Amino acid sequence: MRALAAVEIEELSLAPVDELSGGQLQRVCIARALAVEPRVILADEPTGQLDRKTSDRVMDALLRAIDKSEAALLMATHDHRVAAGCSRIVSL
Repeated sequence: MRALAAVEIEELSLAPVDELSGGQLQRVCIARALAVEPRVILADEPTGQLDRKTSDRVMDALLRAIDKSEAALLMATHDHRVAAGCSRIVSL
């Protein structure tokens, strides 16, 4: 529930998967990754299906979780605003 709360979807904990939007499913995936407290998170466009406001909130939650757990985040994104929140950026 803490991981769902971190990405602001705790109220959906009992919702059937087929009733969730694409953005909600994406946040469920991020919450699932955070719940196991990994040392490394690999994320491919973690905010790709989210609107700007939700994207900002989800990235804030993800980066807070990374800072707290001292895990590493390796992320691919086309969104320069999302990339700007990272401590190191490699452009291809």
